[in-house]
Amino acid sequence: MAAVMKVLATSATHYVLIGIGTDVKVFDLMPLPGAADANLMLVFQRWFDADTDVNWDTLIKLCNNFPNELAKAKSHLAYIGKLRTAGNNVLYYTRRWHYSPLDGQQQSLLELCPED
Repeated sequence: MAAVMKVLATSATHYVLIGIGTDVKVFDLMPLPGAADANLMLVFQRWFDADTDVNWDTLIKLCNNFPNELAKAKSHLAYIGKLRTAGNNVLYYTRRWHYSPLDGQQQSLLELCPED
C-alpha cells in the first residue's frame, strides 16, 4: 500500500474518483476537511481486500481516463515505468549521477524500484 500511496498521494482529494475507477465502495467515506489522505488509504485498502485487478495497469488506465484530475499521479507512474523497463545499468546511472537533481518525490519513486 505504501507504494500506491506514494504515487497517488498528490491526488488524495480525488479519492472518490479513484475509488470508482478501482470499483470499490466510496460513498460512505465522509468528505471532511483533512480526511482526504485517510479516505484514499481506505479506498486502497478496500481495493486490495477485493483483489480485483489490483495492478499498476489499472492505475495507469485510471490516470489515462482522468488526465486533468490525476496528471501528477500519471507522471509518477510513467516515471516508475521508465525505471522498471530501463534495466539495472540505467538505474545505477540514475542513482549514481543524477541523485542530486532528483526532487523528494522522484527519489521516493526511485526507491520503489529496487535493483534486482
